[in-house]
Amino acid sequence: MREPPIAYNVARMDPDDDDAPTSAWVGGRDRETVTEMFHRFAEVECRIIASPLYEAIALGVAGDAEMVELAAETRVTQPPPNLLFAAVQYLLLSGPQHRLHDYYPNLTAEPEPATESYGAFRDFVLAHAGEVRELLTTRSVQTNVVRRSICLLPAFALVAERGGGQPLAQVEVGASAGLNLLWERFHYEYGSVAWGSGESMVVLPTDRRGTGALPPLADSLSSGWSAGVDLNPVDITDADAVQWLLALVWPENVVLRQQLSAAIELARVWPPRVVAGDASALLPGLLEEAPAGMTLCVFATHTLYQFPRGALRTLLESMQTFSEKRPVYFISMEGTGDEHSELTLTTYERGERETVKLANCHPHGHWLEWLQC
Repeated sequence: MREPPIAYNVARMDPDDDDAPTSAWVGGRDRETVTEMFHRFAEVECRIIASPLYEAIALGVAGDAEMVELAAETRVTQPPPNLLFAAVQYLLLSGPQHRLHDYYPNLTAEPEPATESYGAFRDFVLAHAGEVRELLTTRSVQTNVVRRSICLLPAFALVAERGGGQPLAQVEVGASAGLNLLWERFHYEYGSVAWGSGESMVVLPTDRRGTGALPPLADSLSSGWSAGVDLNPVDITDADAVQWLLALVWPENVVLRQQLSAAIELARVWPPRVVAGDASALLPGLLEEAPAGMTLCVFATHTLYQFPRGALRTLLESMQTFSEKRPVYFISMEGTGDEHSELTLTTYERGERETVKLANCHPHGHWLEWLQC
């Protein structure tokens, strides 16, 4: 396994460490760095997510100087593999007829072998180079992996318990379309343990690992107030914005796509509030707005890696400063640079902070190893 070309463990990033990188993707956009990113994407991420198609294509891009040069045009805070593959799938979903369709499991009932896909991928990209370049330089990775809520729910339960059983007042950082703010409306299955309405359109099962006992999932667990914040919120009433969200779902992830579509339908009935802007600047105001008598809970899933170093420090320091007024609980689910993500809880109280690791988990919530109760 190749080592990542950059420091990537955002889950353990210390805001007081001045030697930490500007962002998880810092390191420039030179050809060697981008090539290594595609190698790592193929050899680690594609095997975690189980995507033979993207694995084959990523290895092809890594050995193709022309494709690497195009992918290098992404902004420094954006992951080139994810953005390139989303741009291509977005265009495919728009309907251009091309033989590349025949390799995508979500676009054809009997896909061609993934190992033979790179020639068609390269031909498609070159035929649509201008459109691909436009997407690479203007769009962002703004996933709404609804399944991550199955990792968040036990953490919410733990925070609610520590807050005395009060309803949660929640802010999601990097909320995208804000679908995970609707977590109360999903149904969860942790083996023999279930929570939520069995009639929900969004059903989220996961595999349990390890022997750690989950915190009690009380029927009364609830969010009394919530808001999301995102630089460019996704408007689910905009068909083009929804298509971009769907394009970010990997082709083999049919169930994840179904869960996303179901959550979008819920959001059209119960629209979450998502504020446009820089979270590091807007979070203090949102914390002030949160009603008294509720437990303050901020959360983020796989979004902190896109923050510039200064913005990330400002975000974390704002919670620590605000905790002079009332406690703030911060739940973070982020990549580690290894084959799993980490779920952590930082408690800010009276200007102090304490961080504990709650769980190891699959980046898309397919398994959960709870470590603390």
